[in-house]
Amino acid sequence: MESRSEKKKRLKGHAYAVWNAGFGRCLAPGGSCTNQPIRAHSVQRQGPISLLSRDGHVVMLRQHLDLQEGPTISFESVGVRKATVFTGLCAEHDVALFERIDLHPLRVDDAESLFLHGYRAVLRETHVCLEVAAKLQSVYQKQCDLELVDRKVPTRGGLFATERIVVAYETSLYKEHIDRAFQQGDLAVLSHDVIDLGETGPCVGVSSLFSLDEVQVADDTARVALNVIPVPGGTYAVLSYIDRDRDAARAWLTPVLAATGRRQRYLLSRLILERSENIVISPALYAQWSEERREVVRRFFATTILKNEANFQDERLNLFD
Repeated sequence: MESRSEKKKRLKGHAYAVWNAGFGRCLAPGGSCTNQPIRAHSVQRQGPISLLSRDGHVVMLRQHLDLQEGPTISFESVGVRKATVFTGLCAEHDVALFERIDLHPLRVDDAESLFLHGYRAVLRETHVCLEVAAKLQSVYQKQCDLELVDRKVPTRGGLFATERIVVAYETSLYKEHIDRAFQQGDLAVLSHDVIDLGETGPCVGVSSLFSLDEVQVADDTARVALNVIPVPGGTYAVLSYIDRDRDAARAWLTPVLAATGRRQRYLLSRLILERSENIVISPALYAQWSEERREVVRRFFATTILKNEANFQDERLNLFD
């Protein structure tokens, strides 16, 4: 009979294989596409990533599963072909939906351009939520199959897997709301706040959708799509919200929206590191950071993966100055 320690080894091997396996599905509006997904960029390769890159690489904070130490976070040099990619669109729909912003620079006065940046962040986050839920459920199911846990008795792992399934479902509903509006030509489904961060030079890019768990709207939490888009000489941040969330999200974000200059760039940086994980950093900027500053940023990012740190303040979290 297989011992418990042998079963645990099998579970670790399964978990490692699951977390390193691909997960793809085209999430184009309508939900009926069965085409093979590709590695689509959530931050445009031509334009923002090219501006940020040095020798064909950018810097990203990446998470890896180590069977001995658990999840680890580190800064890594990533080739521009792999930076910010997600397998949530097929080639046909990636072009059909986002060719306009992939081939043209950001226009902050163009409603379609702003909508498409927000929409892509929503698609990417929906794909991430579905992937995490599927993989956690696979690992939990393996625990049950190996009789390491009783499927009839609630466990922390089982509850966490269930929570992520709920998050994936709610995020999918949010996406479908925007899908329907997009199909009807209603780009006003998203409202936007555009922040000109000044002459920062190309330093950071972000494409993210995050929940404001502290802000309840109806029977859900408010969500914000955040894009940080470098342009020649400077950077813009675009925060996007559906109508239901707009007023509550803006109220919560008042400190960021009302600030100016360096203070605003610091508050936005802190928000990015606490709430987002799809972050691209210029190697030129990263090279200027001391080892102490790198560790402050890395540790804050790692700590806030599972919980927010409302009271932690450190000017070294500023990603733009």
